Amino acid sequence: MKNFLLQFLILWLLVLKTTCSQAQSSADSTTLKITAFKGFYLINSHSPVLVSDSAFLPSFVQIYDPLYRNFLGDPRSGNLGSASFSFVNHLNDYRFFTDGFNQFDAYLIRPDQTTLNGLKRRFTNVNYHLGSKKEQHILISHKQEFRKGLVAGLDFGALSSPGDFSRQLNKNRNFNIYAGYESKSKSYLNFLSYTSNKVENQENGGIVADSVFEDASDLNTKTLPISLAAATTTHRTRDYFIKQQFHLSNLFSNTDSSSVPEFDNNGFVFSHTSWWSRKSVEFVNQNADSSYFTNFYKDSTAADDSSFYYDGFQQVVLGYNFKLNDARFNLGGGYEYQDAHYRTDSINFDQFLGSAILQAHFEDRLFNADFSFRKAISDSYEKVIESQLYVAFSPISKRYKTWASLNISKRPQYFKDQIYVSNHFSWSNDFELAEQLRFETGILIPSLKLKVQATYLNVGNYVFYNEKAEPEMLGKKLNYLEARFTHSWQIGKFGTDNMIRLQNVDESPAVYVPTVALFSSLYYHNSFFKNPLRLKLGVDVTFSSQSELYQYMPATGVFFESTNKKSGNYPRLDLVGVLKIGTANIFVKLEHFNAGLSERDYYGAYLHPLTGRNFKFGLSWDLAD
Repeated sequence: MKNFLLQFLILWLLVLKTTCSQAQSSADSTTLKITAFKGFYLINSHSPVLVSDSAFLPSFVQIYDPLYRNFLGDPRSGNLGSASFSFVNHLNDYRFFTDGFNQFDAYLIRPDQTTLNGLKRRFTNVNYHLGSKKEQHILISHKQEFRKGLVAGLDFGALSSPGDFSRQLNKNRNFNIYAGYESKSKSYLNFLSYTSNKVENQENGGIVADSVFEDASDLNTKTLPISLAAATTTHRTRDYFIKQQFHLSNLFSNTDSSSVPEFDNNGFVFSHTSWWSRKSVEFVNQNADSSYFTNFYKDSTAADDSSFYYDGFQQVVLGYNFKLNDARFNLGGGYEYQDAHYRTDSINFDQFLGSAILQAHFEDRLFNADFSFRKAISDSYEKVIESQLYVAFSPISKRYKTWASLNISKRPQYFKDQIYVSNHFSWSNDFELAEQLRFETGILIPSLKLKVQATYLNVGNYVFYNEKAEPEMLGKKLNYLEARFTHSWQIGKFGTDNMIRLQNVDESPAVYVPTVALFSSLYYHNSFFKNPLRLKLGVDVTFSSQSELYQYMPATGVFFESTNKKSGNYPRLDLVGVLKIGTANIFVKLEHFNAGLSERDYYGAYLHPLTGRNFKFGLSWDLAD
């Protein structure tokens, strides 16, 4: 732990040194106007709009767990950093091929989520959270424009969460470094990044029975019997991402570079994207003859199950930009391919998919619209197809913003669902393509501090994991509906920040969701010394309605069919104090202070209780100019 803190301190000092060494005079910083990378995106042009909140909405600084912040109410196997499952994000990756080991995605940095739009001269955000039981979580993000058209940044994360029960230590290390360059003539743009994630989690298989937890009169969670005494899961990912754009009209034009206003002015633009991904997954059980597993396909003394995935993605697009009055258009087409290699035990599963692409973009002072169409031209995947439409509207007054998107697709199933061979599990399936219709809409009203979103999913050929923890394709289509409300309201010195998630899904053995999941913060707030110092004291409430509990299989990282045990209708209460000094937020939190005061009915999955009472301290600090 000392080495970990020392590494963090050294890294932070290097960030500060870089920031200070690049500082310019106040006159320079005030006259700087960021115009580079305007409208730049990596894969999906509209994806940041759908997932991000504006600055006026609650930051929920005390919710440092991304699973609670983004997927409130979803199942999980325990404490911070543990495995989780999101039905609404099923097969939601842009790439057609995916490996299927997604249980830790909520805690990973993805290279295609980096944004450069709206970048200030220098921006640094530091998040540090310290909890009882030696829990620590560090997140650092730094972006900087060294000169006009040259930017760089890094993201660093580290997590250590021991949990309440034996063999529940979760450790994460995340790192992302990137740089972007746009030429003065606005004829060439380049972005490159390197992303690394490592998840190393102890897997205890859950407690041996729910009664040892629910009926205990004097609960000491560390002494409760668990199912796996020496098991560990390790995930490693490496991503290399490069995107280049050539504005051919500017490149071969004799026009003086000072008269070229934007990279997206009239003319042809050629784009090339390369994305190489690697992932290794290993489950090790040092007590190989554990009664936890029913099958040993190779050797009862074998101790590990492992898989490896490599993916090469290439895309080339030629587009044409033109303007009509105040409207801007882009029409383009191209080709992309994905070369994926999946190895499970001694079996190699290699697949190639090439696709034709059509794209269109429209933008004026009121509307923003994107359309894309992708169709596989590989014989073995000729039915693979995806079509997306996104439209956003905002009046000149900017009083609100509303948007809608429609996605219709037929995609290959996860590689892991189709073929998997290990010591404990073995299957080979020929599942039909996954069919999905996804419609999303929302509205953002700054004056009311309100954001409303709705999602409808119609899913065909859905693959779930049955009572044997093996994949099975559902014989009917699933309908799923979700509504999200994010709202902040204040009157006098009292206020409330709320996130509410309402869900409904067809009854089936495949998907279980709580009808209601909410987070509500009720607080008193005040300011001192003419606002430099602000104080907030209150109670946070996290609640999910009752629903069936998934079971969790750590060897494959899947949440599978329920035992009919239900959990929910239980409020988790936190006492929170937040002190804001300038751009720094400091908070103290007594988390789940009502643990044990009533029935112990707080589970993330069957035999996997959530954490109990815990004291935490945190800091979130924005540094920008």
